Amino acid sequence: MRDGADLRAGEARLAGESARAAREVGDDATAEVLDQAHADEIGHVRFAWRWLETLAPDADPWDTYRAHVEFPLGPARARGRDLDVEARRAAGISDDFIARLDSSATEASRFRDFTRESEETAIGEVEGRPSWPRQPRLRAAATA
Repeated sequence: MRDGADLRAGEARLAGESARAAREVGDDATAEVLDQAHADEIGHVRFAWRWLETLAPDADPWDTYRAHVEFPLGPARARGRDLDVEARRAAGISDDFIARLDSSATEASRFRDFTRESEETAIGEVEGRPSWPRQPRLRAAATA
């Protein structure tokens, strides 16, 4: 799963938060544009959720998601710092999936910014697998 198919709703959350911030400072025009972006992002997540249900109708959606999501995507990134339950419900995601996503809070709270290094370290520690190499491949290739 790549791009919007990671069920993260992160852009929806950010657009919603930004719309509220714009309203707080009296910028209603910007808030309206961000509200539209928020609704659009929820639609993208809804699309990914429907495909997940369509392609694996008899499987547990959480297990299917976990089995097929590719790094750097995953529950911590999908959840974000603040779980926007209403945006996910608006996208049609089940309450069970949302609850499981919420339970990944300890994984998500281990780091604030989703940098490659912090995410790789946290995911490696949580899932009991080694962290990815700390040196980016491009840096290693440039010195060769």
